[in-house]
Amino acid sequence: MKKIIILFCVVFCSAVVIVGCSNGKESDNKKEKNSQEKTVSADELTYDDLYKANNGTELLKKHSSVEYILTTFTGQTDEDGNEEEIAEKWDLFMDDDDYVISRESESGESQVFCNETCYYKDASKDKDNPKYSKGWFMDDIYEKYMDENVNEFLLSKSSQEDFDEIKEKDGKYVILSYYGENEDKDKCYYRYTTDKETLEIEKYEAVMMRTENLKTEEYVVAKAEVKYDKKVEFPGFIQEIEKANVNKRKVILHKLSKDGKPENDIVVELPENTTLIAALDTGYGLYKDEKAEVVFDDTKTEQNAEKMYPDSECYLIYKEGGTE
Repeated sequence: MKKIIILFCVVFCSAVVIVGCSNGKESDNKKEKNSQEKTVSADELTYDDLYKANNGTELLKKHSSVEYILTTFTGQTDEDGNEEEIAEKWDLFMDDDDYVISRESESGESQVFCNETCYYKDASKDKDNPKYSKGWFMDDIYEKYMDENVNEFLLSKSSQEDFDEIKEKDGKYVILSYYGENEDKDKCYYRYTTDKETLEIEKYEAVMMRTENLKTEEYVVAKAEVKYDKKVEFPGFIQEIEKANVNKRKVILHKLSKDGKPENDIVVELPENTTLIAALDTGYGLYKDEKAEVVFDDTKTEQNAEKMYPDSECYLIYKEGGTE
């Protein structure tokens, strides 16, 4: 399961050049534009300030929802020579007193975290026959996951960033935040645009700065636009899953103690049109055998003639170092 933060996608290092910095003369329009910008000392604002203002828990005290569309540029081109991009929509909102995190991708994947579980749809290979899964979270894993990812819906608390430049324009801050270098020694940055008063992020870009022969070029590898108070709703595929909840299937987890002795059986009931996705505590894994030699993956369970999934069983085992 993906950790929900604004990610810097350094893997896509061959993205097209969007902006080139040259030594040529600026046009009159460019000079006029720059004259309207006021550079603010980076000492006046810290990353911790930005994180606190964009903490998901705090944002939902002021807004009914937070949404962002994350677009990643793959560095690959299609048959027409256009660069391919992948878009994902992420939503954070409340359902009664419960937090909900929802993700939808153009690839055909969707997932929702709510009500102590998660729902997953995979239509990436066959849109007419999607595969459904439902989550089971061991012990307090769900609470830990939601607590971290609600708070870090937009920004990671632990991210180490230094603000190289802060500009003030039209009631906004435009922050150039240094993140590090990739293996090619390209400098990696985020560029955040925030409301000046609230510091709430309105959009961002993940960029790389590459300098060759005294010329710096900027590569945009990902971008996102953040919206607040949009009308949000649960994706319809959850209803497709729950329709099959009348006839349940069982996945039995035979839990062994850390010294390898049988401890107890955990019976997870699922709608018969879903497979199990398990979120386990550190060191635990699911296996087909008591010796923990063969990993168990319920998402690979085959459907029967009625296109439903049969009951399954596996072993929940602790191993030093976790699963291989």
